[in-house]
Amino acid sequence: ATAVLVGFALATVAGRALGGVLAARVGDAATVGWSLVGQTAVLGGTAAAVAADRPVLVAAGVVLTGLGFGVPFGPLFALAFTEIAPDPGVTLVGMLVVGNLAALGYPWLVGRTLVATGTFAVGLGAMAATVGGVALVWTRTVGLSRS
Repeated sequence: ATAVLVGFALATVAGRALGGVLAARVGDAATVGWSLVGQTAVLGGTAAAVAADRPVLVAAGVVLTGLGFGVPFGPLFALAFTEIAPDPGVTLVGMLVVGNLAALGYPWLVGRTLVATGTFAVGLGAMAATVGGVALVWTRTVGLSRS
């Protein structure tokens, strides 16, 4: 378990570096959008791996989730200061509020669903659904093409 958590942490850092590389190649908006799509797939796959009792796939999913959380970090901040809103300060505050609520809310959600259902699969599935919802909103409002 410790190795998986260390892998998650290292993957988050690697994701931030990868996010910068991808943003330079395809643009900030595309990097964020596609990372949300990818994160949705990873979370859904991890939920399925939990339900199927596949510990190796669960471990890989947890590490890939760390990567997925790291990739959009820099490009989101770049967009806040350059393209999305006329007042980057307001955008930044909004991003921090939403991000911190997610950082606090998702562990609570997963824990509550674990207690209620006896499995992590439901909470991870709910995370996949909500990240997928954000990806859909992003796609419709910002898009997935090169910025």
